[in-house]
Amino acid sequence: MKLKTLPVKQLHPHPLSLSVYGQGEDVSDLAESVRAHGIRTPLTVLADERTVIKGKRRLEAAKLAGLTSVPCLISSLMD
Repeated sequence: MKLKTLPVKQLHPHPLSLSVYGQGEDVSDLAESVRAHGIRTPLTVLADERTVIKGKRRLEAAKLAGLTSVPCLISSLMD
């Protein structure tokens, strides 16, 4: 896997995400942490560099916190 910083506006969660978190969940506490400390654990995205397969809540919190880019691990699913 390769670490890369990607623009938040180009990222979207995988449509078949099996996240246990519901859509529209309040991530304001996480957003406050992101504002204070940044993203400590990179999101994992597919090789297309747009589809988030791990980190849907972190992505939503980053948007709420006003971040323009986030650290991402690029996965080819073969890594």
